[in-house]
Amino acid sequence: MPPLHRLSARATSLVLALLISMPTAWAQWAWRDASGTVQYSDTPPPSSVPQDRIVRQPGGSAASQSGPAASSGPATPAWVEQNAEFVKRREQRQEQEKKEKEKQHVAAQNRKNCAAARENLRILESVGPIRQATEQGDIALMNDSQRNAETARMRDFLKKCG
Repeated sequence: MPPLHRLSARATSLVLALLISMPTAWAQWAWRDASGTVQYSDTPPPSSVPQDRIVRQPGGSAASQSGPAASSGPATPAWVEQNAEFVKRREQRQEQEKKEKEKQHVAAQNRKNCAAARENLRILESVGPIRQATEQGDIALMNDSQRNAETARMRDFLKKCG
């Protein structure tokens, strides 16, 4: 087992090495100054630093973000743009699915209405008396003029059914 003073010297060296390297881990920007030393910071370099000396910046490398947008300030990280595009596509897909579901619902309702109209027309064209409910809730027989009017109405409706 190593002596206690050696253990504490090693532990101290390890902690010191971690503390020295931590600012570079936090830094989002890295650039070479006039003497060639790499500078690390969480803020952009001074405007006097040319674009070709920027080693690292938020959102990617200096080479991938050249042009006026790169020098105007910190770039938007690529994942933010990708996430925004994903959210937009998801909302569009949900809206399209909602429209398609509504379209299917309307089509199903139309099929039911057409089937009911066909059945009503079959009954209206049958031989024999037809009973219907009155506004008061009583049951009354349909007269010939009512029957003819309802038959015409059902035929007109069925023209839309195809």
